[in-house]
Amino acid sequence: MIASILKTPAITCLSALALFFADDVKKAARPVAPEAKAQHVEPSPAHIRIVTYTMQISSDKAEELDRAELEESAVKPDGLKSALEKLGKPVLACIVDQDIDLAASPSITLSCSVPTPSGSQTFNGQTTTQVQYQSCGSVFRLRGKWDKDSDIAHVWIESELSYTGESKVRLSPDSFAPMFHSNKQASFGFFSSGKPKITLYVNDPRAAEGATAYVTQFVISRIAKPSVNRRSAAP
Repeated sequence: MIASILKTPAITCLSALALFFADDVKKAARPVAPEAKAQHVEPSPAHIRIVTYTMQISSDKAEELDRAELEESAVKPDGLKSALEKLGKPVLACIVDQDIDLAASPSITLSCSVPTPSGSQTFNGQTTTQVQYQSCGSVFRLRGKWDKDSDIAHVWIESELSYTGESKVRLSPDSFAPMFHSNKQASFGFFSSGKPKITLYVNDPRAAEGATAYVTQFVISRIAKPSVNRRSAAP
């Protein structure tokens, strides 16, 4: 029998072996498990208020910024602004005041376009200023949930902020060219319902021209269910 197999063309032998093992393959085959169904995510409705200030600050004043002290001041209405005014001139960058679902990974965007002089041309004694528009604003991305047994939220926050401020480039005796600033932050924290929490970032407190401080107040409050009312504003 072996001799007859050796005389058989290779293709025929391979076909025979395939048929020989076919039954074993069928026996060994197992049914494929159905895809797991997506798990239900319990909604985590909340009302969020975000207030961001930027501030040019000297290196010695930057050392006086204390997050815990700012959080204590933020409990009072306008308390955060009053605390910052003792160190410099805070500029309101954005306000967010709306209902969200933390479990749905909401993204909040406030944006606008700001005209910026990019150069000038002189023709026949007339000077024309060239203008380009720069996008600026705020983006907040959140992801989290409420504790089942307490009013504590576990929240991951990513924030992007871009805004304009005056530079030292003089356009006229009374005006300066705008300078664009941007900042990105990411943090995880535990938020007690209705209690302010502060994120604080200072870009470079040792810079000769001073530093830029970014101070954001978050207040996340637990609600029974999200509503459709939304109020967001950019100054």
